[in-house]
Amino acid sequence: MTPVLKLSSQSIIFGNSSPSETITVESNYPWKISCDQSWIKFSPSTGDGNVVVNISGDSNLGEVERNANLIFTIGKEGSKSFLRKVVKITQSFPQLTIATDYINFEKSISSQSFAITSNTNWTIQIPSSITWLSVDKTTGSGNSQAIFSVTENSGGDRSADVTIAYADKSTI
Repeated sequence: MTPVLKLSSQSIIFGNSSPSETITVESNYPWKISCDQSWIKFSPSTGDGNVVVNISGDSNLGEVERNANLIFTIGKEGSKSFLRKVVKITQSFPQLTIATDYINFEKSISSQSFAITSNTNWTIQIPSSITWLSVDKTTGSGNSQAIFSVTENSGGDRSADVTIAYADKSTI
């Protein structure tokens, strides 16, 4: 019998945070899986016939995209029944950009919108000692707008450093 090894995908693109995907294996021989990177997990690692394989990855907290090869094989290398197929996995890294480095407000009560462009989860942190500044959302994921509001200022100039944290990084 001629060996058959069909995979539902030849490549996977993972987001940077706790990614997961499935691949369907169709085979008429027992098969096994290996991977060249330890951040990829899969189950089951062996099978016989048609099976759905669950694939997951650790979150990528680095500053570069990373790649892995998921290797499916049938038979012993060198034998007539040997088949090998590789699924390329690419995982993005966390990114976040903000529309501006600062926002100026007038002395009166006011609000301003602030654009966040991101491919990951993020949080906005205002120091607890800053009671005159608030934001409509303190957490989010992906691209969003945050609205900062200030109370009336009857005194001198005031300022605050606001932190936007994402992955294991932050920007002020």
